[in-house]
Amino acid sequence: MKRLFVLVCALGLWAAAWAAPEVNIVPKPLNVETGDGSFTVDAATVVTVGRDASLRSVGELFAAMIEPVTGRAVKVKTAADGAKIALAVDPELGEEEYVLRVTPAGADVRGGSPKGVLYGLQSLRQLVIEGEGTVPAVTVKDKPYFGYRGAMLDVCRHFMPVEDVKAFIDILAMHKLNRFHFHLTDDQGWRIEIKKYPDLARKGSVRKETLVGNLRTSTEYDGIPYGGYYTQKQIREIVRYAAERHIEVIPEIEMPGHGLGRDRLPVARLPRRELRGLDTLGHQQGCFLRRQGLDLRILAGRARGGDRVVPLEIHPYRRRRVPQGPLEGSARSASGG
Repeated sequence: MKRLFVLVCALGLWAAAWAAPEVNIVPKPLNVETGDGSFTVDAATVVTVGRDASLRSVGELFAAMIEPVTGRAVKVKTAADGAKIALAVDPELGEEEYVLRVTPAGADVRGGSPKGVLYGLQSLRQLVIEGEGTVPAVTVKDKPYFGYRGAMLDVCRHFMPVEDVKAFIDILAMHKLNRFHFHLTDDQGWRIEIKKYPDLARKGSVRKETLVGNLRTSTEYDGIPYGGYYTQKQIREIVRYAAERHIEVIPEIEMPGHGLGRDRLPVARLPRRELRGLDTLGHQQGCFLRRQGLDLRILAGRARGGDRVVPLEIHPYRRRRVPQGPLEGSARSASGG
């Protein structure tokens, strides 16, 4: 009798698990509640944004993301009847917080800002693609744990075309990351155009050969020249592309003294007399570079409603790239600083 009871309970749990639709979202949301039924997203589905003009670009971005499933980009309108995905900004939610509700009648995505709405749509996008247009009824509530969430792309060792950089940004956006650390210069290549010193990119972007194997154990080189760099127009295009996905670009520019040797750095193409005394990192180098027309700022496209500048701020003994976040604050508290 006891065995029969255990078997019945096991079968009941198995049946419940089998019947409940699986909701796979990455990163895993804070709260997921499944419902009954499903909603089908197809070419006839409409995304509505109300009178909030800031949500139109977010809706159009989502329409493009699910086009492989719907066959064509769904329409984005102010209002619509029938099956729709309604977008709205809810001031009661945090800036990056969102609530996604899916019922058989449609979907509703609310966020504390257009960025939060986009994160909700990224979750909905994953469900649309996984179900090939069929989305289970579900309520998802989520917000990020860390304010700074990013990844680095090093194009110094291995140069990547603009389209590949954009594909990398798309991956960051899909996972709701908000910082793109763009490593643009190092010993192996200078990858950004500086108009006052064209040789920095034209010559400094090309190395005569590349090491084969491990740096510590190999002395073999392939003897093949390798290079490439981004024009200022391409850099602006990349930053604008990231801003549309609510991702901030943080450029990393190496200074003289950081590297395997000053004479191997692309910056060594600058006048030799100007390089004296610049073997240590610090404030003087930032002043020197600015005097030489190398005020390393990247002019972005539209972000938060207007043009913005993403600077690499120079401080004595350190370079601060982003405002202090919860991770830095907790680390200082733990160290007693």
